[in-house]
Amino acid sequence: MKKNNPGFLFPFDFTIFMAIICRDALRRQLKAIREKEKQVTVPYYFYMQDQSKYLENIWSTLNQRRREGETYPLRILILGPSNDGTIEYETRCNIRDKLQALGHGAFFPEELSIQSGAWSDELLAEIVMQAQEAHVIIMIYRTRGTQSERDILMNDMIDNPCFAQKAIIFVEEEMYSKIKESLTGQDWERMRKVSDVQLYNVNDLPDKIVKKAEDITQKLRRKVYVRNLLKGAIT
Repeated sequence: MKKNNPGFLFPFDFTIFMAIICRDALRRQLKAIREKEKQVTVPYYFYMQDQSKYLENIWSTLNQRRREGETYPLRILILGPSNDGTIEYETRCNIRDKLQALGHGAFFPEELSIQSGAWSDELLAEIVMQAQEAHVIIMIYRTRGTQSERDILMNDMIDNPCFAQKAIIFVEEEMYSKIKESLTGQDWERMRKVSDVQLYNVNDLPDKIVKKAEDITQKLRRKVYVRNLLKGAIT
């Protein structure tokens, strides 16, 4: 009897056997990949959903903060000539009315004070307390009264610059040129490094000065808002 030739059958059987082995191994690999996809893809999908919601909440909060910063009401103390019928006093009134219309708490010291009359220690203490509480101090520098207010509030600006740092002082150009040549000239030059000293021409009264006061305080809204936010004064 003729024997089968194992040399012919073995390569054929081995090829089939290896194909089956490779097929099963490939199936196992594909199954493992699918299991990994189930473990990674599904949580990642929900992770992305959470991230999207998180980012949406952040942008919503930021937009709310921006709106609040742009409309944040400032406490503004407006110093200047008393009711003497001058264009400076009219400008002072217009600044107050405009800033109040924009939502600020803008007032004259005499409107807040229980003290009245000539300068006294009580009146001085009242104005200092008002200046301390104000976010911004606006001054139209002209009369002898405003000179006294400036001297009282600004003279200690080197040791205690808190008032000078939040002061916006409008002074007429011609007057300032004379001030520079006076004994207080150097004092004013030091103050200009700390305070916002705005020079104006008489023809700028009242409208241009009112607009400038509006623009400056509008820029300060967000600055004061952010400062109070960092201090924890705003929730």
